[in-house]
Amino acid sequence: MTLVLRQKKIAKYELDKYWTFIQGDDKEIALSWNQEIHHLFIDTFHTYRQAYAELQSYEPHVVRNGFISLHDTRTYPEVFRAVRDFVSNKSKKFRLYNFLHCNGLTVMRKL
Repeated sequence: MTLVLRQKKIAKYELDKYWTFIQGDDKEIALSWNQEIHHLFIDTFHTYRQAYAELQSYEPHVVRNGFISLHDTRTYPEVFRAVRDFVSNKSKKFRLYNFLHCNGLTVMRKL
């Protein structure tokens, strides 16, 4: 599905006021990101380094009681390891929900 088609579907169901779909280089986008995030969904390269870097870049923008979801945490254990390491290295608290079906989905709630 192309980006244009995704944007049309989002608008068709009037989700554009609730959801921003961004496709691009996450490192470049992170450099200029300045908005609050209520739910961040990460599903990019499935490596430890990439997942940890994305968490580091975007977590400061996630509001208290906001969510970060990472897909494929069962299929790619390095992604889940990045989540565990990130949480253990932060002074902030998170609640983790780990769903094992559908390749794994880990949801982090920022407390």
